[in-house]
This record gives sequence, C-alpha cells and structure tokens, in this order.
Amino acid sequence: MKKQLTALVALATLSLTTVFSATALANSTPEVKALAKQSTIAEQSTVAKQNTAQEQNVVAEQSTAAEQNTLQQQKIAENSQPLPANDKVNINNADAAEIQSKLIGIGAKKAEAIVQYREKHGNFTAVEQLLEVQGIGKATLEKNKDRLAF
Repeated sequence: MKKQLTALVALATLSLTTVFSATALANSTPEVKALAKQSTIAEQSTVAKQNTAQEQNVVAEQSTAAEQNTLQQQKIAENSQPLPANDKVNINNADAAEIQSKLIGIGAKKAEAIVQYREKHGNFTAVEQLLEVQGIGKATLEKNKDRLAF
C-alpha cells in the first residue's frame, strides 16, 4: 500500500511539473519542445513501469499468503482425520513417548502428565476424564477424541 501511494505521489508531481513546464515551453524553440515532449513521455513510461512492478509484487504477496493458508488448512485437515483402530493409542497402557507421538498437540510434558494422572487415579474410563489432566483443554480433547482407545 505504501508503494502504491509513493507511485501516486510521483505521478502527481510529474503531472504538476508538466503543467508548469508547458508555459515555459510555449516560448521555446521547436527543438526544445520536442526534447521536452520526449522527456515527459519517458518519465510517464517509467512511472507506469514502476506501478506495474509494484502491482505485480502485491499480487505475488497475496498469492503466497493464499498458498500458505491453503497449506495450513491441509495440515489441519490431515491432523484431524481419525486414525485406524490399530493406530489409536490406548491411554491406559501407553507410555509417555507413545502418547506424545500419536496425539495432536501433546508434547512431552502433557504426555507425562497423562501417565502420572493415570498412575495416581487409575485407568481412564471416559474420554472426558482427560480434561482433569493439567494442560489438557477442550480443544486438545476434540482434536484427539478419535485417536484414543481404552
């Protein structure tokens, strides 16, 4: 946006310069008038080229942002797909490393907290019991519901 404003200011300045120069040119020789006309055309061409390049940069930036957004959405979709039964994690007998590797958004600390909770309170009997583990919230539970076995 800043580049576009700069280009517009340059174009406006060029236009004003052209208007003020027109008066001086009226009293000039034909050769000077021809040179001035060529100079004005060249300046206008340069500004037009700069505007085109800036517009292309804006389009490229928007395209890159859209591609990144698409990739993020694909990654989220891949991570939220339910696992086949043999890829699910049984949280009542898995160790922290297995829990961490098979659940989304579960790092080493949360995986260890799940194991410690299970050791202290016994086996999990419902998915919602994971909410009682410190660091596990509703969003994490939703992402992993289909990945859990008992």
